[in-house]
Amino acid sequence: MEFPQFNFPPPQHGGNAIDSVMEDSGFEDEDGMFIKQSLSLLTREHQQKLLERLLQDPLLSDLQPTGLTPDFLDKVIAHETGKAIRVQVRKISGERIPFIIASDTTLRELKKDIVTEISRREEPLLGKKKISWKHVWKNYCLVFEGVRLLEDNKRLYEWGIKNDSELTWTRYRKS
Repeated sequence: MEFPQFNFPPPQHGGNAIDSVMEDSGFEDEDGMFIKQSLSLLTREHQQKLLERLLQDPLLSDLQPTGLTPDFLDKVIAHETGKAIRVQVRKISGERIPFIIASDTTLRELKKDIVTEISRREEPLLGKKKISWKHVWKNYCLVFEGVRLLEDNKRLYEWGIKNDSELTWTRYRKS
């Protein structure tokens, strides 16, 4: 199997590495999410070279190369181009966890992202123990500007959540 060859010119004023990758790769960009699709066709070595090239772009220059995934890069690019928003979830401990989500994300989708991120962070500390997310969601809920977010299928923008909004946890017990 032969892999696509990428010849990346340096970013120029008015252009960026993302545009040059799109032009050079031959991949169509219908919805702005191309990196995951592109990288799935490449070997790890080619993926790393592509990621390194993308990180030279001014939009992505503040990212650390370790632990980057194609999905995360897609979200960052969507945020930088206005197709996604950044929200923070403040845990009861006061720790703030940032999330980049699509502008039309539902509460259910955000909860899945929260479960994934907190599990990833807490797993090394817990050892063999696991967080009971069923227990968490039964006893706690997210709050935005004093309003409890209880409808999983509702889109976050319907509550007025926009870029740089902060959600907090609160104790909640369903009756």
